[in-house]
Amino acid sequence: LGDKVGWRRWSAVIMGFVGVLVMLRPGQQAMSLAEVAVLVAAACYASQAITARKLSGTESTLSLSLYIIIGPLIVAAIFIDADAWISPDTVGWVLMTAAAAGSVIAWIGFINAYRSVSPAILAPLEYVALIGGAIAGYLLWDEVPDRWVVVGAVIIIGSGLFIVYRREASEECKP
Repeated sequence: LGDKVGWRRWSAVIMGFVGVLVMLRPGQQAMSLAEVAVLVAAACYASQAITARKLSGTESTLSLSLYIIIGPLIVAAIFIDADAWISPDTVGWVLMTAAAAGSVIAWIGFINAYRSVSPAILAPLEYVALIGGAIAGYLLWDEVPDRWVVVGAVIIIGSGLFIVYRREASEECKP
């Protein structure tokens, strides 16, 4: 994308990936389908961020938002098992509508952020999702992260904070 990323940021990105490895503990057991799915989703998410950054120069926020809604809808329509479909009740429709609205609002913020700032700066801020995920896991499913997940999360968040700190420090040095 033409953004300059120095060795310190690359080192922090590598450390963040080490944090992911600490959380996953490869080699301890075979990777589950869920873990593979999350890694594939992360790669797709990164591709989405790059695409948003690339297209933000030629496309409006509204058109990019439309793509992000229509694309998954088409894919879901292709793969849906009509025989297994159970129509949601009123609460289900309300929850899905709220989730869709939240997704659109988040995507608009995402597009506008990536339009104006380098992904190398913004990506670490997305690590806040780790905290939200841990809280949701506890509140919804009574899951408590084990010590390796916590250690990995601390490494990931630390590397992200380092990148943000490096950006602020480098901007303070500019005239």
